[in-house]
Amino acid sequence: MEIWKDIVGYEGLYQVSDMGRVRSLDRIVNGNGGSQLKKGKTLKQDVNMNGYSLVRLCKYGVAIGVSVHRLVALAFLPNDNTSLQVNHKDEVKANNNLDNLEWCTASYNTNYGSRNDIVARKLTNHPLKCKRVLQFDINMNLIKEYESTRECERQGFHQSSVQRCCVGKQKTHIGYLWKYKEVGILNG
Repeated sequence: MEIWKDIVGYEGLYQVSDMGRVRSLDRIVNGNGGSQLKKGKTLKQDVNMNGYSLVRLCKYGVAIGVSVHRLVALAFLPNDNTSLQVNHKDEVKANNNLDNLEWCTASYNTNYGSRNDIVARKLTNHPLKCKRVLQFDINMNLIKEYESTRECERQGFHQSSVQRCCVGKQKTHIGYLWKYKEVGILNG
């Protein structure tokens, strides 16, 4: 059964549930011709550029965007005031169910789960951030193709030396010729 609690600072206006939903409450609003009843409803959630769900809360004519996971944590999770961030245990930012959230430190949140591996992989092998590298023997016979100079380094070569060969500042590295792969060369 879904449990609803008032949002602190918006009591009587909005509530958040333990399932990560936010709703407005029935209320009387003053308009041009007097006051009228405005029916409450479940709010539409948007996603910000970092992938977190947001809702817009309005009070006294001022609207602000608020992260849903923080609203759930503030309403349902005890906080000792030393842990200021909210972590998604399953690493799915859209899963704002209470049982998926926990208060944590910034350091814990940054190093949680597979985040660092994912970021490192994107930075080192992202197609827009790296160039493929071709390794040749001294007679220009192709030996191997690597995703990046960083990948060459993981295979025991010096990244900076491979880079210098690829840009023409060094002739060979450990007896091999190195070239950046160009589009259209070798079926690529």
